[in-house]
Order: sequence, then structure tokens, then C-alpha cells
Amino acid sequence: MNNIINQFGCEITRCLFEEYPSEYLEYVFKGKLDVDDFVDQVILECIKYTFDHTQEKHSIRYFLKEKDILSDDVKSKYSRLMPLLEEYNRKEIEHFLLFGTKPNGELEGMNNISDKLQGYKFSELFFWEITNIDELELIKAIIYRRLMSVKKISNLRFKEIAEQYDKFVFSLKEQSLESDEKMVFNSLAFFTLEWKYGFNFLYRCITEMAQNNVDKVEDVWDKIGILMGFHHCVSRFGYQNAADSRMIGYRESLIKDFGLNSEIKYQYNELLILVSTFKEMAKIDGKPIKEWFTENTNI
Repeated sequence: MNNIINQFGCEITRCLFEEYPSEYLEYVFKGKLDVDDFVDQVILECIKYTFDHTQEKHSIRYFLKEKDILSDDVKSKYSRLMPLLEEYNRKEIEHFLLFGTKPNGELEGMNNISDKLQGYKFSELFFWEITNIDELELIKAIIYRRLMSVKKISNLRFKEIAEQYDKFVFSLKEQSLESDEKMVFNSLAFFTLEWKYGFNFLYRCITEMAQNNVDKVEDVWDKIGILMGFHHCVSRFGYQNAADSRMIGYRESLIKDFGLNSEIKYQYNELLILVSTFKEMAKIDGKPIKEWFTENTNI
């Protein structure tokens, strides 16, 4: 990491120990994850925030023209994808509203997007997400709920889909070495895929089930479900918080521990709340940390 990131990490650590009681921090970090893991996640959240709020936004037509694929067939393809995104967005908003909050996605507040292809502006990362719905079989299989039925996707087809996804991720890693811009974009692209769809994480869960002769998904999900998805959490201090569980750099290594130790789930609950509230409430030099990070870093 460079000096700015190191400085930022030190400031996060300082704020953490100044604002929270030592007994509380000892409880949260006495499990598998430590303070450095927390700091890394807060840094990642601030990187994601800064990237989302500094990317240029353009119309679908702009991106298609830039990639020299502005044909009637391709425009029709994206027009077909938009109603699917509208439906996905509607369900996402309904889910968030159950927790008394709302998503920060680029589709928020938009209706009949398919009728506004020319005017509505997307970031490049969001355009990338839209494109993947059509090009990655795994994403379509998840969105259309096909993975749950062997009748819809055979074991052989599942392996083909998984291999396509692996090759896609490998290409992201290769391309990330081309420039700083590619490193940031591709890292956040993979973060988005695993955060929203969790393919590698869920596959690891199933592997653990097979190794331990566990066949009831409900029993496993009751123990490790908090490692993925959007959750309503209640802190030991008594306040409530809705948090996205997207610590994808750590959660796969926690699967076995969650299966063996029930207390770690409650520690992780506090950690989710801590990350969520800290990135929103903590300040550096009188500024919210997300804003400070945006103003003091570049690509």
C-alpha cells in the first residue's frame, strides 16, 4: 500500500480505539478476524464509494459506440436486458425497505428504464454489470433461479458454467496488471460479482457440507447465513442497523469456524455493524472518512 493508504489505515485504527470501549473491541476481535481485517474492509468500502462517485457516466449508446458495437442487434439486446434489470431492482428495493433503508444502486428511482436508454446515464462499471447478465451463463442462471433444478441445469452443464466463470475471473486478474486503472476497475468488478452472487462462497459452503456429510441446507445456513446478503443487525449497545455482509476477502475462511463455534456469529454481527456505522459516522479532520478519502486519493 502507498503512504496515503497507510496513513488512512492508521487514522481508522486511531478513531476506532478512541470512539469504542476497549471491552467491546476485545469482544468483537477475539475471534478469527482482527483489527487489521476491519481496517482493510473499511478502506475497501471507501475505495468503492470513491470509485462510484467519481466515475464518469454516459448513455448506453455512448458505451456501445466507444466499443464499436453500435448495431441494431446489439441495441435490441440491451433493450431486452433493461426490463430484467427493472424487475431485479424492484425486488431489491422491496427487500431493502423491509429493513427501513434503501439501496444506493444506479437504478434507484428509475422507472421504465427501457424507454429511457438514450437519456439515462450509467457508469462504466454498471454497464459492465449489465453486459455480464447476457454474457455470463452463471449470472443468468442465478437471476432466473435455474441453478436450483437439475432438470434445468444438468451436472455437466453446471461444470461448463463454472469453468466459464473461472476463465472470466482469470481474465480479470490478467488484465488488471495492464494499468492502475485496470487494477482498480477489475478488482471492484470481481468484488461486485462475489458480493452480489457469491458463487465461490456458496460453492465452498457446499464443499464443506459434502466433506462433513451434512445434507440439510437449512442447518448450515442457520449458522453461516450472516456471511452473505443484507442483514438486520442489533448491536450489543442496543441500536439497530441494516448492513450488507460483503467481506468477501475473509468469509470463505470463516465457514468452518461458523459451523463449529456459535459465538463467532454474534461477534461477526457486531463486526458488520461496526463496519457499516464506522464508514458512515467516523471523521478525519472534521470530515466524514468517505469524503476525506475521495478528496485525498487518486487512482
